[in-house]
Amino acid sequence: MLERELKLLVEEGAIKDVVVTRRPQGGYLIQINGRTLKSARREERQFARLDTAADLLHRFGIGLFTVSTVAPSTGAAQWAG
Repeated sequence: MLERELKLLVEEGAIKDVVVTRRPQGGYLIQINGRTLKSARREERQFARLDTAADLLHRFGIGLFTVSTVAPSTGAAQWAG
């Protein structure tokens, strides 16, 4: 999902679920209605810090979201150590 698609979903009131997920390699991804936010190059848009992801969501008028430390592909918690 590109930012322009996100904007349309917000305008239509079609946002149902927003999850910011911590990646095992570090950083965060934003998933909206189960779809990952992508860059203009259609790659997963990665955020180095949680507050940067939150700022982008705020800019689009999204003030409520879930933060997950569960890898999106496995559904299982990842523990280091």
